[in-house]
Amino acid sequence: FKQKTAYEIVDCDWSSDVCSSDLGARGLIDLAPHRGGIVARISLDQLSDMLDAECEMEGLCAALASQRMSAVEKGTLMECHRQAQQLTKERDETRYLDINQQFHDLICDGAHNVTLATMTRELRNRLAAFRQSQSEAQERRLTLSHDEHTRIVDAIQASDPEAAHEAMRRHNARLSSGILRLLRAGSQNGG
Repeated sequence: FKQKTAYEIVDCDWSSDVCSSDLGARGLIDLAPHRGGIVARISLDQLSDMLDAECEMEGLCAALASQRMSAVEKGTLMECHRQAQQLTKERDETRYLDINQQFHDLICDGAHNVTLATMTRELRNRLAAFRQSQSEAQERRLTLSHDEHTRIVDAIQASDPEAAHEAMRRHNARLSSGILRLLRAGSQNGG
């Protein structure tokens, strides 16, 4: 599932009902029968809770993936990571974000737990709009993420669930704290 900008959603040929139900399912709008929808309000405390949950859920996916991924799945993860490295060098943020989604999906799938993978993806999708608000410079953000991904891949390749969980948790926690810091600064400045 590729994330769409508001412009792409408006410009697409989907009906507004489909767009509304998709956004409603992701918790981004509150739907009222026969009245349409209004943008859902998410407090900083709620957002913080969701980001914490995502850290732990995706950390658990990484831990399970380190124990359950086949050699072929680990090879696919390595190849995805190599592609991301090249895109980091090229500073191609758009293609990097696509590969980043694939990287995280491979780890969710590698956990071999459909319920956990589905819940983790749903939460990631709900939080995607907030992740796009990161304030770090593009080059630094891509490099940091890639370095963190290297630690995750190394732990999964080593079949080390504790290290995989911790590496993924730290990766998401850094991103989460950046998002919350940016939003708190915006709210203090009247934004």
